[in-house]
Amino acid sequence: MAVALAGRPLLFATVTTTASISPLFLVGAQAVQIGADLRLSPATLGNAVALFFGLTALSSATLGRLVERAGVRVSLVATMVVSCASLAGVAAAQSVVHLALALAVGGLANGAVHPSTNKLLSAESARVPLGLSMGVKQSAPALAGLLAGLAVPAVALTVGWRWSFLAAAVPTFLLVFAAARVAPQEPREARPVRGGGIAGPRLLVVVAVGAGCGGAAGNSLGTFLVDYGANGAGVAEGAAGLTLAVASGMGLLGRIGAGMLMDRPRGPGPVPLTVGLLIAGTVGHLLVGTGNTVAYVAGAIVAYGLGWAWSGLLHYAVVVGHPAGAARATGVLMTGFASGGFLGPLVLGHVAHAVGYQVLWVTTAVLSAVSAVLLWCVHRIAESERGSGHGVVAP
Repeated sequence: MAVALAGRPLLFATVTTTASISPLFLVGAQAVQIGADLRLSPATLGNAVALFFGLTALSSATLGRLVERAGVRVSLVATMVVSCASLAGVAAAQSVVHLALALAVGGLANGAVHPSTNKLLSAESARVPLGLSMGVKQSAPALAGLLAGLAVPAVALTVGWRWSFLAAAVPTFLLVFAAARVAPQEPREARPVRGGGIAGPRLLVVVAVGAGCGGAAGNSLGTFLVDYGANGAGVAEGAAGLTLAVASGMGLLGRIGAGMLMDRPRGPGPVPLTVGLLIAGTVGHLLVGTGNTVAYVAGAIVAYGLGWAWSGLLHYAVVVGHPAGAARATGVLMTGFASGGFLGPLVLGHVAHAVGYQVLWVTTAVLSAVSAVLLWCVHRIAESERGSGHGVVAP
């Protein structure tokens, strides 16, 4: 019973985070079917996804401060209401404009869920290791991608794409009531954990920029992988959806595994491990863009399973570095993440439309590499400040 109670906040944080990102992944996975119905080109798909992340980027810092004031329970109830409205809005969309507006609403939910859940999990670190918590919680996008990929052959190609959004809206609606019962209004104070955190506004901003570059690459992967597979890599629609599902499953395992490494006394630090994963992601993006079917599948697995497995590590580093203001710091980090998610699909959708998908995948590889360089610089500066006793919170 004690184990079950200890794990309940983690389970709830993961489920609510999955629900908040599900509108985005369902649109990306079913782009072919939605495109046939609403005339959705790669450029317009990129625009729609950009609105989702644009609202997340604009709202995250403010919502992080509001979470600190309003409390976790109120914040998560409101977040699930907004997410449910987004899913229902996409299901009812009769044009690309309607779809984009519904996704924009979902972006607000995505901007609130991470500060709320990070504050909750930071306070639970005495009962559930923080590295594991962040790895599991940040596996939510991979879980959403897996479910969205499975929705292509199971729902979109059988009864129609709209039903997948309605099917996702039902459990999200139930989470509104679950949040009111499960989520504490004021979690206990966070306990100190192993070091490796990044503290201070200067380094936090650089981490956010690095996260933005990596997020632009990773979110473009989730947005365009299925459409490119079906229209550029010679993969059937159902098989492209399954490729996304398998790759997302590997990403889920990768994020959990990376988080567990943070709880080992002699494990690697969160930022150096992130750098290594981003380098692997660079290779994966290049493989996806070759146009070869085998390389497409292998590259998707590498890019997702390794190259997009670092998200929880940066959340861990920021939460550990800001134990008294986890929600506010997460809001800053999510501004960077979401800005990359906004600009990546927006710009690269037009790139794919104008000059082809191969250029898109080369660009995502470059973005992944740039992110690795920026975060390595953060690591070196943090190590220097650690030696002088400034900037990094010690356990």
